[in-house]
Amino acid sequence: MILGRIAAAVLLILAGFASQTRADEAAAFLEVVRGRIATLPEVPPSAEAGSPKFTVVRLNVVPIMTAGERYGAIRVTLPPDKPLSLAWLFSDTTNIDEYGMVSREGVRLENEFTRFIFPATANADPEQELAGRRASSLPRPWDLFQLHVLGVPARLLKPGGEYVVWFRFSDRRPTDMLFAVAFVDPAMKLEAPNLPPIFALPPLGAP
Repeated sequence: MILGRIAAAVLLILAGFASQTRADEAAAFLEVVRGRIATLPEVPPSAEAGSPKFTVVRLNVVPIMTAGERYGAIRVTLPPDKPLSLAWLFSDTTNIDEYGMVSREGVRLENEFTRFIFPATANADPEQELAGRRASSLPRPWDLFQLHVLGVPARLLKPGGEYVVWFRFSDRRPTDMLFAVAFVDPAMKLEAPNLPPIFALPPLGAP
């Protein structure tokens, strides 16, 4: 029994070390990426909700390397004149292990997102296409991809602030990703049913 307790204590200590190491690596990466914020590709916002401006960015070509991990990032800048909430989406490319968002000042926001997965709005096989499926605003081939759709409330954002959206990649593939960004009225509830119309996507659950 004593040996069992010792073994359990050792495992807890090792787990603590591993957790601290991951936290240190994450902090090191965020420090590096914040220092490069001016060099990151900036995703331009849509002119208004319902008229999305889609942008394709190639990441993971010359990655940001930290502790052997491959990262890429984009930049989003809020309008300076008034508080606004942020809605954004990106395509699921299957090789993203983790993603998040951090301000230029170092405030991490990934725990504050509204986020959900939006299913592909088309099928590559015409015979499998759903009859009556509503068309989306997505250009081919991006209508074949699942999307991550997210919202960040205005209370967490600073007018004129710069924010980094970062990704940790699982492999070495150069990766084209579709993005769209929109700034919306702070009074809007950033709930899953309200976000798709911002990007002219069909309602959740629609055929």
